[in-house]
Amino acid sequence: MSKKSGKLFETAKLDEREERNLLQIEHRGFWTAYWLLLAIILTEMFLFQEYSLRILGGEWIVFFVMSAYTSSACLKKGLWSGKIAATPKNNLILSVIGGLVMGVFTFGYTYRNYGKFFGSLAAGVFVFLPIFLLCLIALELTMRSYYKKVEELENEPEEDEIKKD
Repeated sequence: MSKKSGKLFETAKLDEREERNLLQIEHRGFWTAYWLLLAIILTEMFLFQEYSLRILGGEWIVFFVMSAYTSSACLKKGLWSGKIAATPKNNLILSVIGGLVMGVFTFGYTYRNYGKFFGSLAAGVFVFLPIFLLCLIALELTMRSYYKKVEELENEPEEDEIKKD
């Protein structure tokens, strides 16, 4: 260290382009890890029948912590998504997708274990419906919180106005 700053490492000096590139890399790395972790969890649940909760406990904890942190941090800053607008129609579409993924997964899981087509189809439908409804309710409530936070942030006085007082 060139200066005695009391810190272990010196802080890197990045220009705006480097900072933007670093944020892009971190963004892609996070979302790649997030979706791969979900894929691994679902694959292992499908492969390991009876012991899935004991085997996957750590992965589930990491996945839910990542989800909870990202969701709460984005809501706190008044952010939704850069690619999908916060609308009831999009919430409906995303809820259907979530319900279908879990319904198809449940169908495949139960069909593999029991070999009964109609029973597995019923299990898939019975999983689809609550997942769809829970996702829709969660997205709608989150969307309302998001719009409330955005309105609060927009009505907040700017720093220049505060300094004038």
